Amino acid sequence: MTQVRIYLADGRAAVTDLDYDQYGNLNRLTGTANYKGQRYSLEYVYDDQVHTHNVSVTDSFGYVSSARYNLKYGKVENTTDINNNPLDYTYDQFGRVATIVGPYQTDSGLDTIRFAYHPEADDPWALTQHIDVYRDVNDPIATVLFTDGLKRV
Repeated sequence: MTQVRIYLADGRAAVTDLDYDQYGNLNRLTGTANYKGQRYSLEYVYDDQVHTHNVSVTDSFGYVSSARYNLKYGKVENTTDINNNPLDYTYDQFGRVATIVGPYQTDSGLDTIRFAYHPEADDPWALTQHIDVYRDVNDPIATVLFTDGLKRV
């Protein structure tokens, strides 16, 4: 599909154009025209190794967001938004999220969110710890989730 046309009540078409690369990935999306005839667009770039992970998006105003991937797990390691705010992710040996570091904790040595998984326990459980910057960064807000063999919580 290279174009989507949606017809309006007055018979005009709202047109969205889609362009793809040689791997079938969406390269460019150009949206419908506004009342001035201007069309917003997004341009996508993919990784050079496996050509499946979106590593940057640039919009028609020149704003860029980017990502870096952990190819072992096919998951994002780092994202940077258009305001240059980073998010960093680490994973355990099974590819589950272990930590997330948000922009306010970057370079502080603190994790914004930490996860611990205990599927081997008699009652499997997981722990999520979220930094509490307003009270005590060394005493995180903890949430524990218990589940059974049928994945009921």
